[in-house]
Amino acid sequence: MSLEATIRLLLVDRPQADPQPVLKPLRAAGFLVRHWQVERIDLLQKLVDDQVLDLIVVHIAEGVPRIEDVRDSVDSAFKDIPLIAVVEGEGMPDAVHLLSAGADRIASLDIADSLPMVARLELGRLNERRQARRWEGLYREAEARAQALLETSRDAIAYIHAGAHIYANPTYRALFHYEDDLLDTTLIDLVHRDDRTAIKAYLRACERAGAKDTPEGFDCRGLRADGSEIQLHMRASPARMNEEFCLQLVVREAADDSEVQDRLRYLTEHDPLTGLFNRQYFAQVLNRVQMAAMNQGQTSGAVLYILLTDYRGVAERLGLEAVDDLLRGVAHAIESAVTPHEIIARFSDATFTVYTPQPGRSTVTELGERIRISIETHSIRTGEKMIAARASIGICMIGDTNASATQIIVYADKACEQARQLGGTQVQVYTPVAPERDSIARRDSLLHALRRAIADGRVYLQFQPIASFQSDPLERYQVRVAAIGDDGAPLDMREALPLAETRGLLVPFDRWVIASALGTLSTRREQGHPIAQTLFIPLSTNTILDKEFPGWLLTQLTSLSLEGSVLVLEVAEGAVEPYFTDLLRVKQAVEKAGCHLALEHFGEHPSSAQLLRELKPAYAKLGFDLIERASHDSAAAQSAHELADLAHSLEVRTIACDVDNAAAMAAVWQFGITLIEGDLVQAPGAEMNFDFRQFIS
Repeated sequence: MSLEATIRLLLVDRPQADPQPVLKPLRAAGFLVRHWQVERIDLLQKLVDDQVLDLIVVHIAEGVPRIEDVRDSVDSAFKDIPLIAVVEGEGMPDAVHLLSAGADRIASLDIADSLPMVARLELGRLNERRQARRWEGLYREAEARAQALLETSRDAIAYIHAGAHIYANPTYRALFHYEDDLLDTTLIDLVHRDDRTAIKAYLRACERAGAKDTPEGFDCRGLRADGSEIQLHMRASPARMNEEFCLQLVVREAADDSEVQDRLRYLTEHDPLTGLFNRQYFAQVLNRVQMAAMNQGQTSGAVLYILLTDYRGVAERLGLEAVDDLLRGVAHAIESAVTPHEIIARFSDATFTVYTPQPGRSTVTELGERIRISIETHSIRTGEKMIAARASIGICMIGDTNASATQIIVYADKACEQARQLGGTQVQVYTPVAPERDSIARRDSLLHALRRAIADGRVYLQFQPIASFQSDPLERYQVRVAAIGDDGAPLDMREALPLAETRGLLVPFDRWVIASALGTLSTRREQGHPIAQTLFIPLSTNTILDKEFPGWLLTQLTSLSLEGSVLVLEVAEGAVEPYFTDLLRVKQAVEKAGCHLALEHFGEHPSSAQLLRELKPAYAKLGFDLIERASHDSAAAQSAHELADLAHSLEVRTIACDVDNAAAMAAVWQFGITLIEGDLVQAPGAEMNFDFRQFIS
């Protein structure tokens, strides 16, 4: 950044503090400075959300917001803004503490050139990062524009390599009546057998001729998916795709109907049930928005992730027609709550997404509340009955540091899940917390809250069914742990438990969970429950290293007169490699007691296949990320298929985890996985009362 450019500086200091000790040395060094000054974190958050800033300077003094909180505010807005801590006088705070808390650099007001020198370094680095993001954005924009031109072209276009399709646009697939992609399908399969010799000769001539002397087009008869014939005109030309030499094929029907083409384009962009945009179109829009944010270096609105909380309940009580009425009604409710500037999509079965260009966290949160209230108050009728809709909404702000459009959706989904865990029917904004910048005090507070919850009896078990598509008499439940904090709100166990694990505190906690779960199972048996049940319980690395654990577990099973087969202990895939020797010792000991082992988050490690062969657990639980990618990405689907086949060959039962939509369910089914767990089956609850018969085929 040149010194002639005005730098936009935010000064965080005490109320009514004189800004000149910070501004004067900067201006003396040649900087043109436009500045804002705040003393409270809420005012800082609003400025960070609404303004384009180049630098934040925090004066380390009593009564000034902490570096940790300032950094969290910047990160939650997904902004790239250098943060400089300025100190003065004696008794300066520890530099290591300031840097670990989130400061990029430290300057001293007692040294005349310190702040200008540090500012020049950080502004130079900021300029380099902005340039890098700009070039990356331009590259991705060019790629996206080329892809968009192909996807929206009225011409049927395909790329052919070694006689097989490596890409076919929607118009091409529609022309031949194929719903799915034509990857690895040969062109010859789509040509009438009488024309196949001639088309082969034409393609060879095109490959030999090069770009300048490409032969004229070729007329032939095509074969659609239903076997019907179509008269076609094809023209091929040399091209490259994915760094591979190939032929671009442009195909036109003898009688082209522009109205049909317009209708096909509409269908490729819209959800047929609600009339809203579909997931694919929304992703394209979000990609463009995110690239613009990277190029411009500022906030570009936000994404709202809207989850209907009783979608499955409506389907069970009223049937699928009522679900259609519910989705159409919710779509109308969302449309009535937004302006023409927002883009709405039906993202999956029970999920809608909204992109808003409006800046500012408070403005977007107000929009989320309007949408939530509109959904809850909208009159939705199915037949003679009324349906009450409820929704949880998560928000992710879009800034210049968002990794990708997919990541924005993931963050909004996480905020939505937080809203659901807090009771639903509310709006939450995603706030990232980098572990290296996390406040030590906040982490200690979370651990203390967990300890108090355990001591006060505010920790309880939840059971989530693992359903089988086969005639399997065994009832399986995933055991989860929930805790209530001092303020009556649920603790974030996904953060609290890994934090406690790093401190080596989970041995007694794991034992409490296992003993409580086995006690519940023993009580059900005493009450005459006739069906065999198995509980899946996660095992921390602390317990894996505990050599007394196997003996303790055997004592628990014996005292409750339970066989070991009622218990499956889950180990995270990431823990296998570093703790392999200890894990084998635990596996051998618990299997002697009749218990089994499950591999959690299977498929997320580069050597997943090798780990499965070495450990040979009874179950492998495919991670949510792999299943989600497999539902719309062919490479991920192939990977999941291979892992599922390997598990089957090793007689390892596979479980699909966190299945919460029909697309993921369809992906699971095609891989031959017969056990599923997730909110699509049933959300975690306090009782083991699920009717497993409804999933038996």
